[in-house]
Amino acid sequence: MMRRSIALCMTALSLALVATAGTGADAQPGSTPVAAAEDPLFTQPYIDIDEWRDAPVRHRYVPGGFKGTETRFSA
Repeated sequence: MMRRSIALCMTALSLALVATAGTGADAQPGSTPVAAAEDPLFTQPYIDIDEWRDAPVRHRYVPGGFKGTETRFSA
């Protein structure tokens, strides 16, 4: 359960960071833009299944991970 919570938090954080990337929200006037950091470990994500579930409420279940690692996610 703890691993799942961590994976969900990391997924949410990643999505939040991607959503705000390039918006200029944190840019100072006259500052030089910094290139986004790249993580060579998590470059090959995969999805096991992509399905709709009805219990406990209707939701989309998408588990997966990253090739070459033991890191898993579920959204």
